[in-house]
Amino acid sequence: MRQDRENLNLNTLADTAFWQSINPQLSLETLIAKMSAEFVKRASKDVQLAIRAIIRQLGMIHRVSRCYIIEFSDDLKLGRQSYEWLDQDVISRMALFQQIQLEDYGKLLEILKTGESIAIEDLERLPDHHLLKRDMQDSNTRSLLLVPMLGAERLGGVVGLSAEDVRSWDERTIQLLSIVGEMIFNALEKKRSDDKLDDRLKFETFISRLGRDLINVEPHQLEEMIDSSLRFIGEHLDADRCYLMTADEENDLVQVTHEWVRSEVSSVKENLQRVPIRANSFVSSRLSRGETVIIPDVSELPAEAQTLRAMLNSIGTRSSAYFPMLRHHKWIGLLGVAHVRQTKTIDQVDTALLEMIAQMFVNASLKKSAFDQLQESERRFRMMIEAICDHGYDWNIATGDVYYLRRRWNAIQQAAEEYHSRIETWLDAIHPEDRQRVQAILDEHLQGSTRFYEVEYRMKYQQDAEYRWVLDRGMVVSRDQKQQPLRMLGAEIDIHEMKLYQDEREQLIAELEAKNQELEQFTYTVSHDLKSPLITISGYLGALKEDLQTGNPLLINDSIEEISQASLKMRRLLDQLLDLSRVGRVQGASVSNSLEQLVKESLDLFAPLLSERGIKVNLIQPMPSVQGDQTRLGEVIQNLLENAIKFCPASDGQIEIAAESKGQFVTVTIRDNGIGIAKPYLDKIFGLFEKLNPRSEGTGIGLALCRRIIEHHGGKIWADSEGEGCGTT
Repeated sequence: MRQDRENLNLNTLADTAFWQSINPQLSLETLIAKMSAEFVKRASKDVQLAIRAIIRQLGMIHRVSRCYIIEFSDDLKLGRQSYEWLDQDVISRMALFQQIQLEDYGKLLEILKTGESIAIEDLERLPDHHLLKRDMQDSNTRSLLLVPMLGAERLGGVVGLSAEDVRSWDERTIQLLSIVGEMIFNALEKKRSDDKLDDRLKFETFISRLGRDLINVEPHQLEEMIDSSLRFIGEHLDADRCYLMTADEENDLVQVTHEWVRSEVSSVKENLQRVPIRANSFVSSRLSRGETVIIPDVSELPAEAQTLRAMLNSIGTRSSAYFPMLRHHKWIGLLGVAHVRQTKTIDQVDTALLEMIAQMFVNASLKKSAFDQLQESERRFRMMIEAICDHGYDWNIATGDVYYLRRRWNAIQQAAEEYHSRIETWLDAIHPEDRQRVQAILDEHLQGSTRFYEVEYRMKYQQDAEYRWVLDRGMVVSRDQKQQPLRMLGAEIDIHEMKLYQDEREQLIAELEAKNQELEQFTYTVSHDLKSPLITISGYLGALKEDLQTGNPLLINDSIEEISQASLKMRRLLDQLLDLSRVGRVQGASVSNSLEQLVKESLDLFAPLLSERGIKVNLIQPMPSVQGDQTRLGEVIQNLLENAIKFCPASDGQIEIAAESKGQFVTVTIRDNGIGIAKPYLDKIFGLFEKLNPRSEGTGIGLALCRRIIEHHGGKIWADSEGEGCGTT
C-alpha cells in the first residue's frame, strides 16, 4: 500500500477501481499528501487542471453524485460555482449557481467563517423553507457536506459534496476535507495573485505601447485605436463600461464621445449627451482640480451627491471611477470606468496607471483636434472648387501627368492621393465599351482637327464604385513649334442622373409603343374573333324564324343547338380575355411552390382524357420549387399539358415533363410526340387568338395567357420543334 501511495500522481487519480479497493480515509490522506506536493511545484496555469482532478477524486473516494467548488467574492456578497465533478448520468446544475446572493445565507456564512463544516445527513428532515433544501430540489440530493475554504482569516468559498442517499459524515473525514479546502483556497489565491501580476504586466506593456502608438498613429486610425484601448482597459479592470467624455465648462456641458460596453450590458452613450456639469458638482468640482474620483459603491454616496446617485442608478451603475483629462491645467474631459454586475473598487497601482492613460488621451484629443481643423480647412477648399467647376484637370501631355481639381459629388468620393495621377489611370477608368470611341475623339482633337474636345462616356472614379456618365470638355492650350500638343485643360461634368432619366424615358416610350401595338392587335383580333359567333347567332336566328313558320322540329332544334354553341364559344372567349387582362393586376401571394405537386394536380385533372386517348406521361423526378402565384403557375401547367394532349397521336401519345435549376432560374420542359410545328410559327403560336389549325378546339388564348403569366413572374416561354410530325417542346 505504501508503494502504491508513493507512485501515485494526479494523472492516475482517475483509476476508479484502485480507489474503491482501498480505505477511503487512507486514500483521502494520500490525496492530501499528493495535493501538497503538486500545488507547490505546479505553475499557476496548471492549477485549474489539478483542482479538477482533485474534486473528481474526492467524488470517487466518497462515492457521491457531485463534488464542486463555490468561490466567494472578497466582500462576501456574491458566490459563483467554478468547478464541478459529476457521477455517471448526473445532470450538471453549475449554470444555476453563477450569481449566488450570499446575503441570503447569513447564518450559514457565520458558521463557515468559524471554520466549521455544514453536514446535512438527510435534506428531507429540513423544513421546506430551508435554503439548502430549496437549492437542492429536483437534484435527487439527500445528503450534503459543505467544507469551508479558509485562509489568511478570509472565507474564500466552500468545497461541496452531494450524495443521493442518506449519509453520515464522520469527524475524521470532515477534518481531512477541511485541510483539502484550505489547500484549494491557497492554490486559488496563489493563482489569482499570479494572474493579477501577469495581468498587471500586460497592462503596463499595453500602456507603454499605447503612448508610442498615439504619437505615431495616422489620423484616420485614431478613432479605432481609442475604441480598442477602452476595450482593453475595461477587460483588464473586469469593468462593464469604459468611456471618454469631453467637458466644456464654459457652456456647462459634458458628453460621451467614445464608449466600450460588455456584450451583456446596454450602452449609455446616447443618454449621456449634453449633460449639465453643475448638476453633478460632487464629481466635476474635483475633476476640474485634477483629482481622481473613485466611487466603490454608488448606494453609499453622501446626501450632497443625490443627483449623481440618481443618474448612476438610472443607468445601472453600481461602482464607478473618473480620471480627469487636463490640458494646460484646464479640465477638458475624463476617462470613466463603470461596474454594473457588482460593486468593485480600483487599487492604487491601477489608479496611477489610469491617470497616466487619461493624459495620453489628452494628447490624442489634441491630435484629433488638429486633424479636424485640417479637415475643416480642406472642406472649405472643396466648397470653393465646387463653386468653380465639377471636375477640372490640367494634363501635361508630354509627361502624361494629370493634376486634378475634383469636385466632391455624393456619388464620387475621390481620395486625396488621386488628385495627382497619370493619363493611363484616366483611360483605364473609362468603361471598356466607351474607351475606343473616347480615344478616337481625343486623338482627333490632339491632331488639331477639332477646336474643342467634347465627348460623353462612362467613368469609374473608384475601383469598387459604379460607372457614371460624364460630359468631358477641353482643349489643347499649348503646342510646340511642330504643333505637337503640350498641355490640355478641361473639365468633366457629372450627367449620370440626366442620362439615366433619358434612358428611362426612352425605355418608357418603347414600352408604351409596344403596349399600343399590342392594344391595336388586341382590338383587331377581339373584334374579328367575337364577330364569328355573333354572325353564327345572327344567321341561325334568321333560319330559326323560317323553321318556326314551317314547324319543322328537327330544324328548329339544330338552329337552337348552333346558337347555343356559338354563345358558349363567345362566353369562353370573354372569360379567357378577362383572365388575360387580370394577369399583373389581380394576383395571389407569392409563395414557394412545388413544381412536382403542381404537375401532379394537372395530371389528376386530365387523367380521364389521358386514359381515354391512351397517352403515356413520363414525369422526371425530383423537381425543384419555384416562387410565385400558385394559382397562375397552375394555369400555365394545365394549359401546356392540355395542348400536348390535344396534339398527341391517340393510342401512341407520349408526354415527358421535367424541370431543372439553372442559376437563379428553373427551366420547365413539356415535350410531346405530336404533330409538331413548322419553325416560322414557333413564336407566332403565343400571339392572341393565334391557331395554326383554325378547326382545332380552343380559343387561341391559352398560350398567350401562359406567356403573360410567365413574363409577369420574370421568366420567358418558348417552343422548339424540328417541324411537322416531329413533336413539340
